[in-house]
Parts: sequence; structure tokens; C-alpha cells
Amino acid sequence: MQLYKVKLNEGHTAKRDQIYGTYLGDDDGLALYTRGEALKKARMFGGSIEPQGRNYITAKLNILQLSRNELSTEALLELNKRHVMVDKLSVEMMYFGDVFSTILTENYDRPLNQRLTFDCEEEIRVLDHMSHDFEYIMLID
Repeated sequence: MQLYKVKLNEGHTAKRDQIYGTYLGDDDGLALYTRGEALKKARMFGGSIEPQGRNYITAKLNILQLSRNELSTEALLELNKRHVMVDKLSVEMMYFGDVFSTILTENYDRPLNQRLTFDCEEEIRVLDHMSHDFEYIMLID
């Protein structure tokens, strides 16, 4: 993601408190914008845009938040030790989005007497369907 600054041209319409050096900003510093917002500001105040800093690669993550209290004890036991990370401050567990699919697949490989109960398997199946389009799942309190 690249951010931009607006260099003001001669004859600009920005007020004194909207200027930082020869750029849009204020007393606290330079104003940074996304490309679209920078183009709007440049047209509005009479300026041109310039890239600021590096072009960082970013990604948006889709995270499904599930309440730990709504899951059955058996489902929570199946999730035990499958987390990929833990938020140390809030102790919220993060799992890959396909964790429920993995549980269902592993369930079929187990001997019949060690498989999930019917109710838990149905719960996991519903959760698997819900989490299909998410990259991560977070259990919250």
C-alpha cells in the first residue's frame, strides 16, 4: 500500500493552518492519504500528489469470531492444541479457517468407538460451513 502527500502549487487555496511546509498538513506534521483521497485533496486545494515512503504489501484477513461460550465442551476439546496463535493480552485463540474441516476429516479416520458424538459432528459441520470463506477463526469470551 502506497501513501501519498499533496504538494501545494503556487496559488493554492489551502489555509495557513492546513499547510506543513509546502505540503498539506498541520502543525503536527504532513498529511498522508491513499491515492484516491490525495487526488481529491490535490484538486480541491490546487496541488499535485507525490508518493510518501515505501509501497508496502498489505493483506486483509477475514477472521470469523466465535464465542467460546456457545461451543459445546466436546467441540472445545477437539479445538484443543490446534491453535496457531494466542493473543497474550486477551488470551483469545486463533485457528486456521479450515480447522473444522480438518476435525471432520480426522473424525472419519478414527475407530468407530472414538468418533465424535452425532451432536458434536453436526455442530462441527455447521461451524465448518460457516467458516468456509474465512482465513482464520478467533475464539472470544
